[in-house]
Amino acid sequence: MGRHADVGAAPLSATGTVVRLRPDLEEAIDDAGRLSFFRGLPNSAQRELAMWVERSDDAHRDARIEAVIELLAQRAVELRTAAPARTAGGQRR
Repeated sequence: MGRHADVGAAPLSATGTVVRLRPDLEEAIDDAGRLSFFRGLPNSAQRELAMWVERSDDAHRDARIEAVIELLAQRAVELRTAAPARTAGGQRR
């Protein structure tokens, strides 16, 4: 059975490889086209980002969701630009 962490009224649970998100956070990340990238992060990073959003009050939640989406977008760009540098030399011997 997975470990569970309750944050306010919305529980976050890690069962196997899935961190359950509040529907508004999951929907916003999915709408931004970043859900698969988010799911590719380690569980600890997923939980940390989700809990950071959960700890905010209602007035600041949307801003934190946008910050998470922006962070995911920036990280995706960093990984894309770093990938050609790693493979540019072909196979290493």
